[in-house]
Amino acid sequence: MFLKKWHRKRTKLLMLAGAGFILGSGLACFNQHVSADDVPQTINIGPTTYAVSYGLGYREVNRGPHNVDVLREAGSNEYIFCIQWAKNSPSNMQLQRKWDADPRVQWLITNFFSGNRYRSLGMGDEADYWLYQVAVHIIASPNDRQSDGSRPADALPRFRADIRQKAQDLVDEANRHNSQNDSQVVLNSASTSFNPGEISVGRDDIRDGQYKKNFSFNTQNVSNAHVWLEGAPGGVSLSGKDGAGVNFNDVWNGTALQVNIPLSARATDNEYSFKVKANGTWNKQVRVAVIYGNSNNSVQNVAKNQIKAIDVADSAYSEMNVKVYPAKGELQFDKRGTGNDGKTVLGRTVFRLTGDGGYTAEQSSNGDTGHVYFGNIPLGQKYHIQEITQPNPLYKPDFQADINDFTGSNPKFSVTLGNNGVIFNQRKYFNIHAKKTDANDGPIEGAQFVAIRKVDLGSDKLTLDVARQKALRLVDGHLVSGHSEQEPYIGTTDKNGTVWFKSIEYLSKTSANDPNEIDIVEIKAPEGYSLAKDAVKVLATLNSPDDLTVTIKDDTTPLPSTGSNRLVSVVGVGSVLILIAAGSLVYLRRKQG
Repeated sequence: MFLKKWHRKRTKLLMLAGAGFILGSGLACFNQHVSADDVPQTINIGPTTYAVSYGLGYREVNRGPHNVDVLREAGSNEYIFCIQWAKNSPSNMQLQRKWDADPRVQWLITNFFSGNRYRSLGMGDEADYWLYQVAVHIIASPNDRQSDGSRPADALPRFRADIRQKAQDLVDEANRHNSQNDSQVVLNSASTSFNPGEISVGRDDIRDGQYKKNFSFNTQNVSNAHVWLEGAPGGVSLSGKDGAGVNFNDVWNGTALQVNIPLSARATDNEYSFKVKANGTWNKQVRVAVIYGNSNNSVQNVAKNQIKAIDVADSAYSEMNVKVYPAKGELQFDKRGTGNDGKTVLGRTVFRLTGDGGYTAEQSSNGDTGHVYFGNIPLGQKYHIQEITQPNPLYKPDFQADINDFTGSNPKFSVTLGNNGVIFNQRKYFNIHAKKTDANDGPIEGAQFVAIRKVDLGSDKLTLDVARQKALRLVDGHLVSGHSEQEPYIGTTDKNGTVWFKSIEYLSKTSANDPNEIDIVEIKAPEGYSLAKDAVKVLATLNSPDDLTVTIKDDTTPLPSTGSNRLVSVVGVGSVLILIAAGSLVYLRRKQG
């Protein structure tokens, strides 16, 4: 049964390459390479002792339509198929590997060994071997002739009708499998996978100043597995669990992995996601048919069922979605002034919070409580907070601080500033509210006063001129010392007997309890009233009320003249001396007369 050239033209099938692989399906595979020694180079044929035919529906030995030699491999006793009708069958010899079988022949042989045969006579393996051998002869050497001139298909009319139909079905089906990949039987599948298939990362995953989340990577029939990140923000990395080293171009099955995300990565987002992806080389195993023969072609070539290993690169793709919910921090405190024993609420104070990663936000303190709250603060940044607007004119916006609590190896989620949650502004100014009343506590309108800082008076004797000279001046809305080139600030009582000295500069002392002393001096009394006998001393400390109140009572007999109390004393004493002198002179003259 010498195999001549096929005269029947084969139709070439154009295969459209798919976009990817469906592993284990037997579809077209690309980037394949075959290991050099995965298929045996020689096989040994056992003794061929008989031929059989089942063409008539029963077993006939060495006779019957299309009887074929039964070939088996020595040792394994596995069936071997002849592919040349015009030559003698090999027996008790070693054959060498020649080439891969025609895809149609390959399909017949792999289907025979598949355990799910396309057609069967139902009389055991030998009967089905004969049936498939008939189809192999018709496919592989359709025009070969034996010595009697018969071709492989010439015996079909002599088969029992149902058996003839089964043989024809095999031939027809084999002709449909005319590509190598379509005719191979894939024996294994490949996969890479992540466990779990999706992970969520948030505040509970912060360790050592990073988000760290563990997962495992698994493979099946894959080598050189490659794992990588896609779409991750800068600074995100993969490692082994607890930072162990891993070769991410050859990750082993069951490896525990870890994703590491800086706190600062897209920290202003409420959520974002990226992928961890993997693929590898599929260590594919397929059942194929390989052609063997002797070197001088004196006997038939045979087709042997074999297992072939094929490495398919860039296979077994998988991915894991990583959802990140960046943790946020909060900052809060109450804003107060030191006045009124620290109870002055500094409402509507504006603060600006800036981070070294570009974050900026402004918040105002609550008008009633002075509470300040910054929420949704991105972690992973160093911050600076600054008071930028202070609506209370007695206090300056001078608070600022660096905040490093939202970053580092152990970041905080909630930070409270100050002493027991209170940030105090030291007072810069204070007010004095003076009231002049008569003996019946009625208001006196039109009295004029100046305010003098005690330290400015020094050892000078207080007179009207000195009072005016040392009095506080109004400069840029504040009552301050010095500025003698300006007129003194003079306050005049209104119809309610009230006069205000507003925004008196508070001079910081070495001790918070060392007060500023201000003397309120009346420099002019309205007609019908006398000047106050003494200056009224007012003491202001950091913790005293922002508005200090004093009452100046006029309970003396009114004098027609006005002037300072000390000047009134001098005038009074002079008048008494004049009266005494005049009386003495009258007395002496009367005595002499």
